[in-house]
Amino acid sequence: MDDRSSSVWNLGQALGWCVFRQPEIVDRFNSTSDADWNAWMMYPSMWPIFHGDPEHQLLTEQIDANDQKRMTQRAKVYAETQTEAQKWVKDFHDKLVSGDLTAFGWSERGSQTITKIAKEEWNSLIIDPPQAYRTNNDKKRVFPWLDIHFERDAVQILWPGPIKPEQIKLSPRKDWAAISRVLHEFNNSQTVDCGMPDRKLADHVLRKVRGAIEPDLIPADRTLREYISNCREAGTLPPRHNK
Repeated sequence: MDDRSSSVWNLGQALGWCVFRQPEIVDRFNSTSDADWNAWMMYPSMWPIFHGDPEHQLLTEQIDANDQKRMTQRAKVYAETQTEAQKWVKDFHDKLVSGDLTAFGWSERGSQTITKIAKEEWNSLIIDPPQAYRTNNDKKRVFPWLDIHFERDAVQILWPGPIKPEQIKLSPRKDWAAISRVLHEFNNSQTVDCGMPDRKLADHVLRKVRGAIEPDLIPADRTLREYISNCREAGTLPPRHNK
């Protein structure tokens, strides 16, 4: 669990991937002793800024303290980035509650084997990497599960990546979870050849989701093709064979 290529990720790594979709973040939370997730999420100014991000110059340039316009613009970007990140944190928790994502761990109740954490557990668990807790009647934190971890492939199927800003900036207004599920279904069932050119595969995906989700939640064809290409780079889809 100590690097991005491991088949198993701890809670901080899995959540970090969901929110940021960058290998550097997986590396940052590769130790279960790291307990700075909340501090990290409170200060987006600490987050890495990747070349190609449309706001790269605004977030990296020296701004004169008297330039209130630029300072306000930067603060706005940080606030929007933080809001978007919190949406992905909620999506991560929602996937645990629904059972779409499965976590494993040691039960503090004396289990001698790693077991699957039932989805019902997450209704009351609060995620606080590297652990998750609930509060008892005395308002004290109780940690019912130890060494919470996930299969890396399961995490990356739900949230493909890495997302490179110069390639694509996912809009939170589109239903990327639905797109990911369709691609996963195609790839697993082999009902659709996922090695076909991106344009053809995008057509199959669009035909599948039309009528299933609201029209304004469907990404544009070009954006979808970039997303598919990104999934191939991450290894969650097979390479193109251009037949």
